[in-house]
Amino acid sequence: MYSVSEGIPTYYELVVKEYIDKYGAEKLIESKDNYIIDNKNNKFITIYRQKDINGEDMAYIVLFYPLDEISLKDIYFFQKSLLTFVFLSLLGVFLTLMLLNSRHKKEKVELQSRLLSKEVEEKNIELERQHQFLQSIINGLNESVMVIDKNYNVLLVNDYAMKHSNYRIIEDKEQPKCYELSHNINNPCDRVEQACPLVDTFNKKQRVKMIHKYLGKDGKENFVELITTPLYDKNNEIYAVVEIGHDITDHLKIQEELRKQRNILDHQAHHDALTDLPNRILFNDRLEQSIQTANRNKTKVAVLFLDLDHFKEINDSLGHEVGDEILKTVSRKLKDNIRKEDTVARLGGDEFTMILEELSHSQDASLVANKILESLSKAIQIEENELYISSSIGISIYPDDGLDPQSLLKFADSAMYKAKDEGRNNYQYYSSEMTELAFERIVMETAMRNGIINVQLVL
Repeated sequence: MYSVSEGIPTYYELVVKEYIDKYGAEKLIESKDNYIIDNKNNKFITIYRQKDINGEDMAYIVLFYPLDEISLKDIYFFQKSLLTFVFLSLLGVFLTLMLLNSRHKKEKVELQSRLLSKEVEEKNIELERQHQFLQSIINGLNESVMVIDKNYNVLLVNDYAMKHSNYRIIEDKEQPKCYELSHNINNPCDRVEQACPLVDTFNKKQRVKMIHKYLGKDGKENFVELITTPLYDKNNEIYAVVEIGHDITDHLKIQEELRKQRNILDHQAHHDALTDLPNRILFNDRLEQSIQTANRNKTKVAVLFLDLDHFKEINDSLGHEVGDEILKTVSRKLKDNIRKEDTVARLGGDEFTMILEELSHSQDASLVANKILESLSKAIQIEENELYISSSIGISIYPDDGLDPQSLLKFADSAMYKAKDEGRNNYQYYSSEMTELAFERIVMETAMRNGIINVQLVL
């Protein structure tokens, strides 16, 4: 194919047309040479082939020059010019392709960036949804929950943990400290009696439980059981802890009330309701312990059995209220005349017992017995009545008279009856003869209660 400009053709255009018409365009295209010298027609024909991106011929440039007008210098210049043209054409094609490729890459990067941004946005939305879901769960708990890092920063907190907080002392509202929220203080807990569970968890690398006391906004003391559990990162390093706080204030109050009630019930079970002295149960227990101590230390124990003289007549004539006041007064006098480590007990009615521990000699009990008799001999003023009370005291000694509480108490009781037989208002030590007298008294009293008058004892 060839083209001729519109209008009147130039001389060279006519020459080209004439040559192609004569020889055909195929001869030029199919020629393997880049130029043809046609001496017959005085023509120098130059052929340039333009390749496409696949390496195929896509255009042919054929140049005609008069042979006699061409110099070698012109040929070289022309070749260089043509090579430059071809190079620039190829460079233009390359740059065009590079531009297209760059645009394609840019569009691809922009598309990937949009997709990545959308994915990140979706991930953030999902994380926010999960965070809100988690926050709603922990807000429903009736105990405080906090996630705390090693710098005391609160990463997550529920509503319950905030209810005792004083916002005025929180320096950074966006990143509060755990001690600001829970204790309303500006420094971490570092006292021995109230150590920091966060520090303990990081140091011990294990779950920690402790009880903290803090003041609420109302100024009242509250007690919280704190349980801190470590959180580990992908490197198995602790980066934060989960702290769960359970308010045990009411629980502790109930426990304290129960403890008091148990103490009251225990006291009531082991003490006399009227005089608040130990009763028979506690007396026997303390006597058993005193015997064990005396056995180890090679010392003696004295058991005193005391009975008020003519108390029944006073009680019947003046009434039980006066009688109760007399028993209370006697109880105080008895406690005032023994040591702190000794014991005074009321077995019932007007009968009292005493345990005197760590005695070196049996006769040491006489000193206490005399003090008691002297103290009780003084007048007792009850309402408008001035009363004088005396008592009879029996004494038994461990290990001289007996080795067990029952024997010692029985022998002291026998000695007390001997004191009554001796005229009352005195004390008597136990002796073996008193057992026979006590036995005789029991038999006689039993016979009289059964209407038997004449009783003969054979011992």
